Amino acid sequence: MRHYTQDDGRNPWTEKDVEDLKKAYKKYPYQVPQHLLLKHGHGGCYTKSHRLGIAKGIRNPGVDLSSLTREEVGYIAGFMDGEGSICFCLGKNMKPTIQFPNTNREVIDWLLKKLTVGGLSITVREKKNPKWKTLYQIHIGGIKNVFDILVKIEPYLIIKRDKARQAIKELKGRYSLEST
Repeated sequence: MRHYTQDDGRNPWTEKDVEDLKKAYKKYPYQVPQHLLLKHGHGGCYTKSHRLGIAKGIRNPGVDLSSLTREEVGYIAGFMDGEGSICFCLGKNMKPTIQFPNTNREVIDWLLKKLTVGGLSITVREKKNPKWKTLYQIHIGGIKNVFDILVKIEPYLIIKRDKARQAIKELKGRYSLEST
């Protein structure tokens, strides 16, 4: 096993780091401490947890949405109904995603703040026509991320409720996921 030094930009794992990582994986959904993410990154924390045998098979542990108010969940669901999309294929490798596009950067920033998870990216599309506004789009990937968000907003959805229920059912069946 290679021991990393400060010179190559990586930090070695200390006994305290390993203990903190083990504590984080005891509670679900896993919330890796910020100091470990800053020191080792998401990939480094996942790799270490996998090597220690404490990772549960799904790379991203999911999203803790317990701090959201009912109003915030309702707003996110309304945004999903009006602007968002739920994407998944029923083929061999299911790669579900949720997308939230909008031309208002404030709305996108608010969603980013509320749905900060691994597997999240934002795209800015260049205007091809000077009359068009700039488009910002959030892409949320990761099996458990998508599952947790859909389970949380599904009761508030109207237009996309059936699609969300179908995705939840597929994810539960394929990956034995349970709602938290």
